[in-house]
Amino acid sequence: MAMAPPTMLKIPKSDYPSRNDCLFVSADEESAKEWARSKFKQDTLLYIYTIKAINGKIVFLDTDWFEGLGELLSKNKQFITHNHSKEECISTYWSGCQMRKAALFEGLFYGEAIVLKKTKLFYDAINRTFSGEM
Repeated sequence: MAMAPPTMLKIPKSDYPSRNDCLFVSADEESAKEWARSKFKQDTLLYIYTIKAINGKIVFLDTDWFEGLGELLSKNKQFITHNHSKEECISTYWSGCQMRKAALFEGLFYGEAIVLKKTKLFYDAINRTFSGEM
C-alpha cells in the first residue's frame, strides 16, 4: 500500500502573525483541549493536526488580553474586564505578557510545516467532552 506524500503547510510570515492566517498550536493534547473548551460555546467539529515545523516561528500569547477586546466598552472607554484601553490590550497581548497566574496561552505558528497526522474530534459543549481519536 502506497503512502500519500506529507502535506505541506505555508503560513504567511510577518512581525506579528495574523490570527486569521496562522495555525493555532499547543504543546500537548491536554492544553489543546483546555484551549478548545475556553473558545467553543457550541458543539464543534475540530481537526487536530500533528505537525513538524520546518521553519517559521511560534509565539505564545495570553488569550485574556485578546478576549478583552470583545468586551463592551464602559463610559470612560476602558474595557470592563481589564480596566485597560483597547490599545493597551492589543499591545500587551502581542508583547506576550501574562495577565494572571492561571493564564491560558495560545500558540500561533506561522511558517512551513509538514502534517504528520490529522485527527477529527467532536467537542460536546454541554458536557465539555471530546469524542474521536486523539
